[in-house]
Amino acid sequence: MANLNLKTLSLASVTPDLVDLIRKFCPNLTHLSLSLTTPEIPISVSDLLSCSIFLRHFSIYIYSSEFPFLTTEELLKFARSFPKSLLYFGFYLAINSDILNFFLKECPASFQVLSVYRSEIIEENLLKVIINYAKEKKSLRKLLLDSEIYSYEGSIISAAIQEAKSFIPIIDGTIEYNRPYSGSFMDNLHRDLWDNDITFSL
Repeated sequence: MANLNLKTLSLASVTPDLVDLIRKFCPNLTHLSLSLTTPEIPISVSDLLSCSIFLRHFSIYIYSSEFPFLTTEELLKFARSFPKSLLYFGFYLAINSDILNFFLKECPASFQVLSVYRSEIIEENLLKVIINYAKEKKSLRKLLLDSEIYSYEGSIISAAIQEAKSFIPIIDGTIEYNRPYSGSFMDNLHRDLWDNDITFSL
């Protein structure tokens, strides 16, 4: 029996079969966070996203150091599965600037918030991809990064972040207890608190 009232779901150790169950029985989710057991993003996640027409917040975690897509077709399916309702996308994935650029160009959602949880992937080219996205989409209001990354004054990354501030109104840190949907501290939190990381008007 479907749980039509469930709006918020945060799960760790998620398998492809569990994703299928979420798709079948939780059709009205607005806030979803998944930490996957697989080194790649399974097709079942794309199937779930394409059915989640009310989804506003989505975070995905894969702690493997491998690329999360086996083929370009899988990346394309994942990107195009995002519903237009989605405003917040946070990710802990082993991706590079080329993968992120491809994803953002193919994704139909207009993100207001991007949160990059995996600090080791943050470099100049990846930030430039996000800057170009902000220029083209004109929807991005907030970029959340590891606080140690954006505080490196005088570095190439610091210079790229300064450039980003010309196009993205708010650039801030990700993992803080008072930002429940910015990092990993989101268990048993009320859905309304998660909306604190979306700025609808400035």
